[in-house]
Amino acid sequence: MHDGVAASVGPGDRSCACVDLERSGVGEPDAVIAHLTEQPGAGQVCRFGETADDLVVRVRAERGDGGILQGAGRRRKAHATQIVSAWWQALSMSDDVRLRDVEEADLELFLEHEHDPETVRRSKFTPRDRERFMTHWTTRVLGDPTILVQTVTVDGEPAGNVVAWWEDDRRFIGYVFGRPYWGRGIGTKALTLFLEREKARPLYADPFTGNAGSVRLLEKCGFRRVGTVQHGEHEHVMLALGED
Repeated sequence: MHDGVAASVGPGDRSCACVDLERSGVGEPDAVIAHLTEQPGAGQVCRFGETADDLVVRVRAERGDGGILQGAGRRRKAHATQIVSAWWQALSMSDDVRLRDVEEADLELFLEHEHDPETVRRSKFTPRDRERFMTHWTTRVLGDPTILVQTVTVDGEPAGNVVAWWEDDRRFIGYVFGRPYWGRGIGTKALTLFLEREKARPLYADPFTGNAGSVRLLEKCGFRRVGTVQHGEHEHVMLALGED
């Protein structure tokens, strides 16, 4: 998600929390492997004939995480790293990330994103039922001229959304993406594009403290930690962009 607030944010949704849609707490090679294992025919990856499970073991061994190849020769470790790096570069280069206005058909996808169990776990946001969700989006998000919201597309397909809204005298930003787009750098690309359109500064975000990936994504885009805030029983990190 998130790593960004759950997709259906808007005024009054302070229980929402940032969702990192790049994988939280893992490095890029691990994210590529996770992506590969979800694809059809992922048992054999690349011309080397390595399986996804082999790659997991090899990369963790190379990183010193106690994999069964810990202590294996440098050549074998370098070989595994080379494979994963090549896959990561190929995935990153193939993703054409763009922003466009939200279309009515996008809302069904956004509803699915809000109900994704992993998104819920990372955001600490309780998903709404369909009727409440649609009412919220059509009236309080799309119906509010002060809110800037964009659908994120990847290679022409809707992948998620980014939104900015006012809460009292502060402007907040949130985002959520579908799980197939996690761990591919799409969150960073999309947020960078959105920040070129959203001119308000300072700009705030408050991810759940345990969502290290979302905090990291925001920091990549220039946000800095300015404190913490409590939403219910959960502590969130307050980050700001452009605050003096």
